[in-house]
Amino acid sequence: MKLTENSLNMTADISDGIVADDLRLWLCENDTELDIATALAQANMKVGWLMHDLNDPDTEDLSRAEDAYEEWRALYIEIKDKVVAILKDENDSGKAHHNLAENRFHYLVMSFMERNGYRDGSGWWVRE
Repeated sequence: MKLTENSLNMTADISDGIVADDLRLWLCENDTELDIATALAQANMKVGWLMHDLNDPDTEDLSRAEDAYEEWRALYIEIKDKVVAILKDENDSGKAHHNLAENRFHYLVMSFMERNGYRDGSGWWVRE
């Protein structure tokens, strides 16, 4: 599966056919800060869309939706940990003073996402 800029910047769930492992593999080959931010935005959006599916009474295959949610959530946590490691390294080197005690992850990574061209779109990361 070829991931494109459009498939990584969703305003709706257009990622049918893209599984968490596709993004995980893409991230192994594309590991700049911008790539990590893009992957985080993608995983965040996919987890959000899958949560909607889990709460939708019209979801036909709930078991499949639950499995997909768990796969994407695990990837989201992996990417989150990469971002936290970057921020911690910046704190340790004296380059920055990020509040790593912030327990609301969205706000913890906001400066990282903003410096990589994303803004908070009411809980969704939107590419500027």
